[in-house]
Amino acid sequence: MVKLDAGAMYRHDDDGIPTGELVAPPPGPWDNCFTQLAKAPGVRWPGAIEIVLRTSLEHVVVYDEPEHALCVEPLTGPPDALNLAPRIVAPGDPLRASVRLEWNL
Repeated sequence: MVKLDAGAMYRHDDDGIPTGELVAPPPGPWDNCFTQLAKAPGVRWPGAIEIVLRTSLEHVVVYDEPEHALCVEPLTGPPDALNLAPRIVAPGDPLRASVRLEWNL
C-alpha cells in the first residue's frame, strides 16, 4: 500500500502525456507524478514493514498498477519537463539531489 499525504498530481491526457495542470490526487491505483507532498511518501506492508522515501527532489512518480507491481521513484522534474519546466544545468549551477530510504519494522 502506497501512502501519500496531500499534495498535487499532474493531470495527463488520454494518451498519458502530462498537461502541466496540477489536480488533487484521486484514490489509487496510480501511474502518476506527484508534487507538493506534505510528507515523504511511504510504502507499507501491514504487519510487516514500512519504507519511507526522503528526497530533496520535488517530484515523485508512483506506479501501483497492477496490484502486484509497485514503484515509487523520485524525479528531477515533472514528466515532459523539457516542455513543462525546463531547467538548465551548467558549471556553477549543478543539479544536486539526495534520496534516503528509511526502513521501519
